[in-house]
Amino acid sequence: MRRNVDFYRVDWVTALTLWLAGLAAGALITVGVAGIALGRVLVSPRGVMWSARLARIHSLCSLLQGVTASAYTLFGSLSLGAHILPQVWLANVWAGIPFAFAMVLTLGLQLWAQYRNALIMEAGAGSADAEAAPSTKTLV
Repeated sequence: MRRNVDFYRVDWVTALTLWLAGLAAGALITVGVAGIALGRVLVSPRGVMWSARLARIHSLCSLLQGVTASAYTLFGSLSLGAHILPQVWLANVWAGIPFAFAMVLTLGLQLWAQYRNALIMEAGAGSADAEAAPSTKTLV
C-alpha cells in the first residue's frame, strides 16, 4: 500500500524552522571541516591562541555537532514536512537520546579542550606551540 506524500501541506513555520536548522547544521560542519584542515579555531571570540592539536579536537567536535544536528533535521523534515516517517517517533524520548548524548559529549569535549588550552597558554606564557612545556617561571 503506497502512501501519498503531500509536500504542499507543510505550514510555513515548520518549513522555516527546518530550513534554519539545516543552515545552522551546515555552518557547524563548515567551521568544523575548515578548523580541522587549518589546525585553528575559526570562531574564537577573545582571539585566544590555540595549540594545533586542541584546535583540531575543538573543530572535530563542531563537525560532529553539525552532522548530528543535520541528521536530526533530516529526521524532522521527513516526519513533519514530507510525512514519510511517523510523527510519533519525533517527540519520543528514545528518538532524542542519541542526539542529546552526542551534543552533550561534544560540548563536554569542547569545554575540556578550552580548559586544557587555558592551562597550556598559562604555562607557556602565551605561546601556542608550548603543548606540554613546563612553566619556566620561578617563585622568587
